[in-house]
Amino acid sequence: MLGELKNRLGPMALLLGAMAMMSTHSYGTEPVITFAVIGDAEPKPKAEFPGVSAAVETLNAIAQTRDIEFVFGVGDLPHKATDIQYENLTAVLKNLSLPFYPIMGNEEFNGSKEKFLRYAQHWGHNAQPIDAIRYTIDHPVATFVSASPDLDGREFTDEGVGWIKEQFEARPNQPKFLFVHGAQVGIFPEGGDKGTAHPEFPTLAEDDGLALIFSGDLHMDIHRVDGVVQDRGVHHVHIPALERTKIPDESFHHPYFRLVTLYSDGLGVIETIDAITGQTLPRFTQRFDY
Repeated sequence: MLGELKNRLGPMALLLGAMAMMSTHSYGTEPVITFAVIGDAEPKPKAEFPGVSAAVETLNAIAQTRDIEFVFGVGDLPHKATDIQYENLTAVLKNLSLPFYPIMGNEEFNGSKEKFLRYAQHWGHNAQPIDAIRYTIDHPVATFVSASPDLDGREFTDEGVGWIKEQFEARPNQPKFLFVHGAQVGIFPEGGDKGTAHPEFPTLAEDDGLALIFSGDLHMDIHRVDGVVQDRGVHHVHIPALERTKIPDESFHHPYFRLVTLYSDGLGVIETIDAITGQTLPRFTQRFDY
């Protein structure tokens, strides 16, 4: 059904949607970087990826009119990390015209990190393929820290949290953005005990430069669950799933992703994008300082 709707809309509708998004940006200062974040896929029972495909086509269309530098992923793309899931996913993500920086989630941990990295090198158009499941991208404007979980697919050990802190401490004067799979337990109450419960994880917010923490895993319907929560001065941003919605139930699903723009005066804007039409959803636009 998503594919049929996508075909009816066509590339021109996508481009018009992207241009409509641009008209909402009247913040008075110049954008200095724009990046996107996509969420979980893990389709079942069939290894079909219409939501991911819609996001890829829409991101490619938006990139014709807006300078998107990166696309980040928060894990759980191939269900159970099976070969057919990875192969079909790769057939879609190889068409992404932008650099793509994913991490592992609990689904990828059903396989190995070697398998994840072997397929991930074919996703997006990166100058160099990622060669680790935790890595940092240093940009003149900000630091982007991507940290796969290192215990059971959602949780962090002392080593994992320590690694994140080391990345922060090595860049004391930079704004920072963190990408993890599972949110801090309790941040999104609807998620119950899913996520990271490591006692030191909340202390990451003590870094004055940390602006946003992105996570997926919960597959929340952002129309019925608050997907952006501020805690200790840090915004926790849920990335909606592209293929399946689970919370509060499975009665409604539509693919969305987030687009974040940083402006020269220290203002940041989070947009929620309809993956099929390319249009922004004004209700879910959030501003933050970085």
